[in-house]
Amino acid sequence: MKTLIFIYFLSSISLAEVLVGKAINLDGEFVYTEEHSIDRDSEGRAKRIETVYFDNVGKKIAKMTSDFAEKLAAPDSKFEDFRFNRVFEGKIAKEGDSDIYKISEFNSGKLTKTTDLAYKTDLVSGSGFDNYIKENLVRKKVTQSSVHFLVMPRHDYYRFEVIDKGLGADSDREYVIKPSMVLSLFVKEIKIFYDEKSGILKKYVGLSNLPSAKDKPQSVVIEYKIKSPTKPEGT
Repeated sequence: MKTLIFIYFLSSISLAEVLVGKAINLDGEFVYTEEHSIDRDSEGRAKRIETVYFDNVGKKIAKMTSDFAEKLAAPDSKFEDFRFNRVFEGKIAKEGDSDIYKISEFNSGKLTKTTDLAYKTDLVSGSGFDNYIKENLVRKKVTQSSVHFLVMPRHDYYRFEVIDKGLGADSDREYVIKPSMVLSLFVKEIKIFYDEKSGILKKYVGLSNLPSAKDKPQSVVIEYKIKSPTKPEGT
């Protein structure tokens, strides 16, 4: 079955996806929509993702761009929150002979904080989970792996376990991203669901990377659908 799902992942190798997710908070309220424009390489891995966020009246409130040219799972990223005039930038850089991940935070256009983190080979950031799962679980046919998950607003990364839970009753494949024992006291696990046949993201359950309108952390359930028919790149 692992081989089968990997074949399905590769079936979309030349497709440019436009994926739309609707986020519901834990009170059952619709809070935002996110639209992902995804460009993939010849092996089905994301090369670039642009995500735009809209509030419940359709106003654009945030944007994230992720470029995977340097690292497949830890992209160079820029997250802009237009509501609070706040920007986070993260990118791979060199410090001597070593790689680092540099985070810069801007408030009202002014640089307010920078952090240089030692690069970990298992570092995963944001939408890099899609590439990580395909490369390290599906391709290698393993059901559990350990990662350092980057949280740019906290200027740090944390240890998580990624577990393939297999197929559910609805034929979606579930992956659980579980925090370490100590971290689990403060952070709940994340669940990601993929369509078994197409390999496309179907559902996300967990902490949002977009804070609430009151600038507080929020947990959400996001259901995804393809916005329009996909087509091969270059056509």
